[in-house]
This record gives sequence, structure tokens and C-alpha cells, in this order.
Amino acid sequence: TEENFTCYYTYQIPYAEGASLVSFYVLPEEEDSYPTDEFVASSFNEDIFSAYALLSQDQAAYFFENGSVYGSLSDVERTSGYWIKLLNPVNAGFTGYRTDPNIEYSLYASSNLISFPSDGYYELQDVLPNELDGVVHSILSDENAATYIDGVWYGSLTGLEGFKGYWFKSYEDIDFSFSIPDGVAARAVSERE
Repeated sequence: TEENFTCYYTYQIPYAEGASLVSFYVLPEEEDSYPTDEFVASSFNEDIFSAYALLSQDQAAYFFENGSVYGSLSDVERTSGYWIKLLNPVNAGFTGYRTDPNIEYSLYASSNLISFPSDGYYELQDVLPNELDGVVHSILSDENAATYIDGVWYGSLTGLEGFKGYWFKSYEDIDFSFSIPDGVAARAVSERE
């Protein structure tokens, strides 16, 4: 706990070699963004050279062994999802402040790469607010997908979890917050490879 009584959390997340669709539920400061180069250096510390690229929906950062970083992705954001590319399996350590579960997301009438503001796993029907019904028509992870048809979600993607990124495909621009229920316990986080 910090002096102002806010809590500081630490998570260890294993990532497989190759590309993974991720998000960052914890940032070192309470702000909604943090410098990309500092974040990757602190989170992947001894494995820094394993992380060679971080790509957002429309920007990228490339990391080199000499410590230089190239690209337009200058900050990681709490609401964004990312593709991270790794040369080796990595156990990343994230220390900082958790994302407010009521954080607001802004979707465009297109594909949107976003995060999920929790460290647990929740079923889609438990966390998607009613205003997304018929507006968001597909959700994709790096392994699964779900499609909304006539009021029902179909597909192998049945829930959302923290530290993962998701493509939300929307028919129109919309702002929303997830409806993470207080009374429903998060299910165990699915096994990561």
C-alpha cells in the first residue's frame, strides 16, 4: 500500500514464444498511459531482448538489443490491446496500479483492439453491457471468436479475462464501460501457454 492508501499490485504472467494478443491491466503509475520503452524494460527486465515488437491497433514499437526503440507507439494505454512479439517464452512481471473496472472505452464503427479491466475471467453475458447488443457483432481473441446473432453469442470465445487483448467489431461508434458484477466471483483464469 502506498502512502495515499492506494494499492500497488504485482502479477507474473507467462507468455509463449511468438505473437500474443495482450493488454496491460497494471501500469506503474495511476495515469491511463505510460511510456512504452520504460514499461517494456521494467516488465520484461532480464528478458527485455526477448520482446522485439509491440503493436497496437495503428502504431508499433520495435526494440533492439542496443536499447534503442523505434516506432510511433510511445505510450501503452489501459484501454488498448496489443500484439506482443517474443523471441522466447517469457515470464513478465507487472507491478503497479490496477485499471479501474469502470474505465470508459470508445469504439469506432470498425475493428477495435481493446483490453479487459480485470485480473479475472468473466463470461461474456456477465460483463457486456446492454448498449452493445446489436452494435458489437464479433469479438476475437488470438485463439477464439464469438459472433452476436439475434441476441445470443455463438462461438468458442465464451468469456473475457485480464491481461489479454480483444478485437471488438462494431457497427457504429459507441462509448461504454464493462459491467463487471460485484456479486459474481471471477472464475479461475484459464491456463496460459
